[in-house]
Amino acid sequence: MDQFLAALDRLPIGYSEGRYAGHRWSVTLDMAADRRRCWLWGEQLGGTGRVSFNLYRLADGPLLRPCEMPAETVIAFVLAYRPDPDLITPPRPAVGRSGSAPRPTSDMRLADRSRCIGGIDCSTGMIAT
Repeated sequence: MDQFLAALDRLPIGYSEGRYAGHRWSVTLDMAADRRRCWLWGEQLGGTGRVSFNLYRLADGPLLRPCEMPAETVIAFVLAYRPDPDLITPPRPAVGRSGSAPRPTSDMRLADRSRCIGGIDCSTGMIAT
């Protein structure tokens, strides 16, 4: 479990694309600010592979909750997945107390805009201008 946790801590939080078992994968990793709770969803691009789990770091030790798959599948994936550094998108900003996300700035990188779907900036969830 120690190797699994160390490998998980090396994965980028947010969206990434990379390789696992000779195939391209997309992965979204979300982690609580205190790093005690996280979830991961991965999909094989152009294939049918999926991996998903929740992890809770409790006082008694980590509790891994795979989603409809064996824990061994989840552990093997986290240990062997290699994200492509050029295809990492950081998580969206947290929603503020007013209930609205921060407005995107005019200096948004062009690369971020190229990942927009239907005019939405995927890094902020705001309409791209």
